[in-house]
Amino acid sequence: MKGVVLLFFLVGVVAISGCTIPGTDIEIPGIPDFLGGLGGAKGKADVVVITELKAYPEKVEAGETVKLIALVQNKGKEAFDVVTEKTVFDDVAQAVPAAENKKMTVMLYDSCSGLLEVLDDKGAKKTDALEVPRTTSTTIQPQEIAQFEWNLKAGGPPVQTKCDLRVMVKYGFVTQSATSITFIDRDEYARQLQDNSFRTTSSTTTIGDGPIRTYLTVEDRQPVPANTNAKIELQLKEEGSGFAAFVKGTDVAGKTKDVHFKKESVVVKMPGLAIADENKDSCFLSESGDKFVLKNDETLLREKSAPLRCAIKITDTKTVLKELTKLMTVEAKYVYELRKEVKVTVEPKVK
Repeated sequence: MKGVVLLFFLVGVVAISGCTIPGTDIEIPGIPDFLGGLGGAKGKADVVVITELKAYPEKVEAGETVKLIALVQNKGKEAFDVVTEKTVFDDVAQAVPAAENKKMTVMLYDSCSGLLEVLDDKGAKKTDALEVPRTTSTTIQPQEIAQFEWNLKAGGPPVQTKCDLRVMVKYGFVTQSATSITFIDRDEYARQLQDNSFRTTSSTTTIGDGPIRTYLTVEDRQPVPANTNAKIELQLKEEGSGFAAFVKGTDVAGKTKDVHFKKESVVVKMPGLAIADENKDSCFLSESGDKFVLKNDETLLREKSAPLRCAIKITDTKTVLKELTKLMTVEAKYVYELRKEVKVTVEPKVK
């Protein structure tokens, strides 16, 4: 009996409080979410993680060797090819090719040069500025953990010296989302207002995997009268344990600039919808065939940028017989970066 009471209590809590449906990113609008949702905990959206970074041993004498091991896990649903040549993905297209696996690079970007020397497979000193490791896998499958290794030889400091070895992982990713918007016929709207049967509705938003959340929200009350414009906003949020990496873009004057989102790397599709005529100059989108792209390259500010706004309209009001729900989708390509460090201590050689 106690079990039955507890079950009904839990059902009641979910019904009253609401939640994100487990296993998805579907949020019930306007209802608190105690299981996570569009604004979840930092790191919960990671696709790739550095699960461990260890130095063996962490304390050495001059002339001894340190083995640095990084374990990197692909928590996503698609494979990553490990890029073994030096690259930092200056362009999104390098990290997210059109017809291949997404790309990942792992580097020892701070090897405590002068205190420790990175060795090649033959035990000789390497001279690369960014050290690419040996690895157990050139392609990391979903849920697989790959091991990356570096060998470093300690120099001869005059006194005990400590230094942090720093490893960087960069990878390209695509996050997709879908948001609904509902319109109502003008006459139907008037009738419902007159007989007091009008009821508001809210958008349903679904967001795919990825540490950067990019999705649309509808700012007007819904259903929106079909003969009026609807205000939408593009939300850019960072919810991984790393940060969005810079790629080469341009500023509004066309000069080269580091950005997080190149205008062609964010694609919005709104079948049957268009930018409102009077809003085309101020809208963050520009038309590109059957889709829309960002008007300018954008930079993500801290963990959340100010939303980008636009007014849209339905292209043919005759398609709205009573009420009509349409779907707007966003596809965003970007590069993401993670870092981890471990401290090593080098002692002078005992004479």
